[in-house]
Amino acid sequence: MEWAGWTSDTVMLQRHGWSFAVDYEPMSDAYKLALYHKDYELYGLTNARHIPKLQNMQHGYSMLPTFKMVALARRLESKFVEVDFERFNPVCMTPTIANVPVKNIEDFNIFNVVPRAKQIMVDKADMTVIEHLEAIKNLQSTKQRELRAKELDVTERRSRIHLVTNLIHMGDAA
Repeated sequence: MEWAGWTSDTVMLQRHGWSFAVDYEPMSDAYKLALYHKDYELYGLTNARHIPKLQNMQHGYSMLPTFKMVALARRLESKFVEVDFERFNPVCMTPTIANVPVKNIEDFNIFNVVPRAKQIMVDKADMTVIEHLEAIKNLQSTKQRELRAKELDVTERRSRIHLVTNLIHMGDAA
């Protein structure tokens, strides 16, 4: 944190009575901090900063960005600082060690097993290509009839709706 010539970190500020809230803006992948000190009755607001997550994992805390204080006052109103304070969430700045197990994509069971279509063998060496195609067509004919009937039903319903709509518009025009 930097403000008016002084520099500190969030851990030290929290130890000295400051409370923090954070706002994350996913569109810009940036964070803003809001601060409050009960004894001093002061509120603070920082600029928005992008924190590269991969970079932090590789280099530790030394690579964390510096937030600059843009407002520090006894009263901060959203109409003057143009911030939606409802999006802020309280956060503890005490460093902690998290033992997060490394997981692989397979560990999450996110993929469904899709059943394969039933295979029907139409293999007769004495049939010509045309006869094979006719045999396949006969095997599919029941399902094809069902699909065509369903599509015909949908088309008829759309035509009736269109006809009724036209009749209503004709009645309005008269």
